[in-house]
Amino acid sequence: MNITMVDAVSGPRRLAEIRRRWMHDNSELRKARMTIQELVDEKGRLERKLLAGGVRESRFVLEKYKTEEDKKRVTTNLAEERVIWARGIAEKERILSRAKVVQEELER
Repeated sequence: MNITMVDAVSGPRRLAEIRRRWMHDNSELRKARMTIQELVDEKGRLERKLLAGGVRESRFVLEKYKTEEDKKRVTTNLAEERVIWARGIAEKERILSRAKVVQEELER
């Protein structure tokens, strides 16, 4: 009879302990799911931030290349203008030198 009584008392205690552990485990599972969802959300936020940073970087690189191209174009135009300017000065000096020769001939 002692065995039956022990079973009658320990059975409900055991069931209560199992239920308490199940509730605790269920609570821990919910916490773990919430943590996982927070991590997934954070990962998505970081990926969007990284993508936005990549877009900004690619815009910067594009702007850098555009600026370099503009610099090359301006440098080329400046060099061409200097060549034209130098030719103009050379032409003026040639005309001036020819005028001096003509003037000297006229003075003789």
